[in-house]
Amino acid sequence: MVMDQDKSHRSPVTPGAAGGPEGETLARLLARVREQTAGTEVSRLKGDLDARLKAERGLASRLRSLATGKRLGLLVLALLALSVFVLLFMRRPDFGRYPLGRMAAALAAFAAAAAALFLYGLRPLYKPEPSRTALFLVAVVAVFMPWLFALLPHAYTGEWLVPAFHDHTPKAALACLIFGTVSGLPFVWLLWALERGSLGSARRSFFAVAAAALVGNIALQLHCPVPDPFHLALGHASVLLPLLGVYILLRRRQN
Repeated sequence: MVMDQDKSHRSPVTPGAAGGPEGETLARLLARVREQTAGTEVSRLKGDLDARLKAERGLASRLRSLATGKRLGLLVLALLALSVFVLLFMRRPDFGRYPLGRMAAALAAFAAAAAALFLYGLRPLYKPEPSRTALFLVAVVAVFMPWLFALLPHAYTGEWLVPAFHDHTPKAALACLIFGTVSGLPFVWLLWALERGSLGSARRSFFAVAAAALVGNIALQLHCPVPDPFHLALGHASVLLPLLGVYILLRRRQN
């Protein structure tokens, strides 16, 4: 009984503790695996650090170092510059006859939603992430607001319902789709250059592209005179889709 009790209280033998050749070999193998694993982790961390340091050079680094108010001001100035350019050189022919209230409502709604997305992208890193509910609501508004305005009844009545210079063909819708995409795409880059986080996450990438699509809709609202809901849905509200496609292609080329 005494011998059984002694055996039951013996501590378990660890690899290499017994001093035998098998235990020593196992201990050396385990130590080598730990060294290799640690070396791989250090190399990965060093590579990530080098990549971040390279990314923080040049114009983008100087822009990100600005205060949040100044970075937001640059986005607002860029949006105003685009709007003034369209009004001066590519203004819709019916600008003076288009209902003022509807024009103001569309521009204000698009600009407010874009501003909310701008603020999300430019918020300081020390501030907590907004709630999922708030982010979901902002995303829904940003995506569906252009569709809401596109599917409203015609802005004109009588002889101005279909003016002679209106083109309701799919070709005209495609032209507007390209115009809106080209107008909004620079704002994806500008948001990437100004925000201190990373557009690598799916949420941030989508919000940046959605903001750019709203900018494209602002430019189209000032440029295109076609009031047909089909044209507005196909050529205006759908700007988000080609912007997403272009952004995904650019990300894949970078990776």
